[in-house]
Amino acid sequence: VELDIIKYSEKIKKPKSSKKLLASTIYRDYCHEIEKVLKQWGFSENVNVAFNADTLDLSIDGKARSSWGKGYRAFILTAMVISLMRYCFKNDCLHPGFVMIDSPLVSLKERKKDKTGDWVTDYMEKRMIEDILKEDSLHQVIIFENKDIKYGYDYNYIDFKHDGAERKGFIPSNI
Repeated sequence: VELDIIKYSEKIKKPKSSKKLLASTIYRDYCHEIEKVLKQWGFSENVNVAFNADTLDLSIDGKARSSWGKGYRAFILTAMVISLMRYCFKNDCLHPGFVMIDSPLVSLKERKKDKTGDWVTDYMEKRMIEDILKEDSLHQVIIFENKDIKYGYDYNYIDFKHDGAERKGFIPSNI
């Protein structure tokens, strides 16, 4: 058995450069997908996303993802999750067909001005929801959020708030 393992491992060894080239292509394509999502969600008109293989994390416009504020980190992470699902389906990679996202918007304090110059506090939120409804209608996106994100759109929305002394939230109090 050991000889078979050694023989097999020698057969499948590939030069490291081809693995690095393949990995850099995958990273580049995945980062491009994240860029498209962030642009669509109103993050920035010209956003540049790159993967840092040393930190195994992204940099957005030359700034490490970990350096962004809490709300933006959650927003970017949500874009990463949605982009990974889209990347997998576009490239015939395995994906379960659903994502679950926990509180991507509750701490986001965005700073955008509309055409009249007034501050808009939920521009990126609305764009995110609109894009997910449009692009991911054949997949399931479950968002647990601590604020109302319905915006009048027609999709399955379940509110887990309870009045009175009952336990609030997703888990019933009789468990």
